[in-house]
Formats: sequence, structure tokens, C-alpha cells
Amino acid sequence: MVGFFGRSHMYNFKDKRWNYAKTNCKFSMSLTGCTFIHKTYMYLYSYLMPKEVRERVDNIMDCEDIAMNFLAAHLSRKPPMKVPTNSDFHCAGCKSNISKKKDFWDERSVCIQFLTRIYGYQPLLYTQSRTDPVTTEIPSVNEYGNCFKPT
Repeated sequence: MVGFFGRSHMYNFKDKRWNYAKTNCKFSMSLTGCTFIHKTYMYLYSYLMPKEVRERVDNIMDCEDIAMNFLAAHLSRKPPMKVPTNSDFHCAGCKSNISKKKDFWDERSVCIQFLTRIYGYQPLLYTQSRTDPVTTEIPSVNEYGNCFKPT
């Protein structure tokens, strides 16, 4: 999976559960609203993903991107690739941002718990890797929060 917006999962030792997170330095998921994936993953998601997962996604109208990341990580055993952008992508017809909902982060964490139970393990893999486009002027990683030391 190759996308512009990375998200992550983190284990909360106190609560003994996985949480959904947005971090600057490492990520393990790519938001599918703006991600490139091979068409085979779409087929597998539609026809071979456990029915329980598809039903949950349809019922709550969310979690499809986390489910796709689980599927891709499970099959490829690779993390997503991030391509930074200097543009913001906005939903032209949307009235509000879904991540502003009161229970958004909790609901996403519950989704990760659910998928971990279905898969029997946590397939998501962390990465700090990104691919910088040569055609745009995007600030270096260090200007994004000093996550990596220059080589």
C-alpha cells in the first residue's frame, strides 16, 4: 500500500489493548481515501475477507481502511509506504471531518481489537520509510518534527 496519510497502532500496556494513533515518526497504516493498492487486494477484500469483517464494516460504516491495512500486511508481511504531500485533500461535499467525532479514536481502537481477534494476531508492521517525490518541494523529514537524524 502506498499513500499520503499514515496512521499507526500502539499497544497500551495499562489497558492491555491496541489503540489507533496518529504519530509523526512511525506509521503502520495508510488511509485508503488516498492510497494506491494492487487490484488483487480489492478482490481479496471483497470476496475472501472474513464475512464477519465485511458485516462489521457495513454496520458501522467505518473501519474499512484498517481492515484493508490488516489484509495487506497479513498477505505481504510489509508495512505501507508513505509519500508526503504539500497539499491537503478535502472532501468537497462533506459537512464535517469524521476524525472530529467524539468517539472517533476509541471506535478505531475497538476496530483494531476486533480485527486482531479475527486474524488471531496483530499483522500491522511499523515503518519510518517514506518516498519523497522529486517533482515537488516538500520540507525534509527533520522539518516534520525531527523524527530522523540526517545521514
